[in-house]
Amino acid sequence: GGTSLDYTKKETALRKMLFTDYDKNARPSEQTNITITGVEVLKWDMMVESHTFKLDVWFKSQWTDPRLAWEGKGYDDLSQLSVPQDMVWKPDFSVYNGVDLLSIGKHAGDAVNVILYPSGLVMFIPPAELVGICTADVTYFPHDVHDCAFKIGSWIHHGYHLHIETTANSLEFEKEWTGACESGCLKEWEMLDHSMKAESSYYECCPEPYMNLRINVKIQRQAPALTYSIKIPAIGLSLLCLALFLLPPGAGEKIILGGLLLLCDLLFLDQVMTTINFAPTHTPLLVRLVGEQMTLLVISVLLSAWVIRVARGPHASALPTFIKNPLLSISPLLGLSNYKNQAIKRMVNNGKESEVEIGESNTLTPIYKNDAGTTQADWMLFAATIDRLMFITYLVVIIISLLAFSSVL
Repeated sequence: GGTSLDYTKKETALRKMLFTDYDKNARPSEQTNITITGVEVLKWDMMVESHTFKLDVWFKSQWTDPRLAWEGKGYDDLSQLSVPQDMVWKPDFSVYNGVDLLSIGKHAGDAVNVILYPSGLVMFIPPAELVGICTADVTYFPHDVHDCAFKIGSWIHHGYHLHIETTANSLEFEKEWTGACESGCLKEWEMLDHSMKAESSYYECCPEPYMNLRINVKIQRQAPALTYSIKIPAIGLSLLCLALFLLPPGAGEKIILGGLLLLCDLLFLDQVMTTINFAPTHTPLLVRLVGEQMTLLVISVLLSAWVIRVARGPHASALPTFIKNPLLSISPLLGLSNYKNQAIKRMVNNGKESEVEIGESNTLTPIYKNDAGTTQADWMLFAATIDRLMFITYLVVIIISLLAFSSVL
């Protein structure tokens, strides 16, 4: 009991000696060296909506304050001393590009103490929530990559008063909290790279250098669920437009299908823009893909309406021979032999029978032989050829488009 009492008295005496006439607002020396021994990450997250990046860390720092040294002063048996942080001088560190300018460790209040050593070394490891501005570039959404940085330094003191150095060149990750993985194992993001270094900056207002600790992080979105909710629908909508040219030339369902596809594209765009409407300065490639697809779809619907008109007739004149003969030659290559046979049959037939357009359930479209020997079957062949050529053209354009936007698919 006596030994404990003696220790308590000695520590009380040491505290009284150290903090009598101690001014916590005065710097320890003309130039104080602040050493950042590490920044240990507990949790991190990217808030794309607010263009901010957050790091929850243990900010490990130390410096020497000669006024708090007790070596050779009769207290050598006391190896360290813990005191409330608001009793000693601390560097006024702030995040320069932060959402607010609160000093690191300030939010911890009196809960985090500093540790004093006989040499005057002060160790301060407060928990800190670093929230910095990081403009989101969603061009390659949903595989967007973001480069974020924190600049941490004194808001008041220049480099001749406060010198910052670091013994670490990268972040540390607390495995107990991050699941033993460097990336943090968090949500939809993966940390690709991170670094840390001390640097100096000059400003127009002042000739002196200002020291800061710069933390760089590079992250990428990794969200498998977006494959099913974003990427597959985008590809599916692109390919569905081909169905417009696979339906029979005179089928009115072409227009209905085209209208439904346009509606689906608009709903898809609304879904994507709802997700990324916070980054209007960057147009995602996925949005450009769907926008181009909508343009092609509008053109396809207009062409389909014209093809339906050609297929259904009636026509005041015959299909010109210089168009009909090439059609008869290339139609087998396009898989239109049935339409070719129908046209040839009508040429030989006196046109006494009526043919009904395939694909029509309610309207019967008779095929007539006109005075010039050209029947409605010729126009049907012409319409089917246009449909098939548009199918091939659209297929080629879609393949090129999907390859061009493969980085986001």
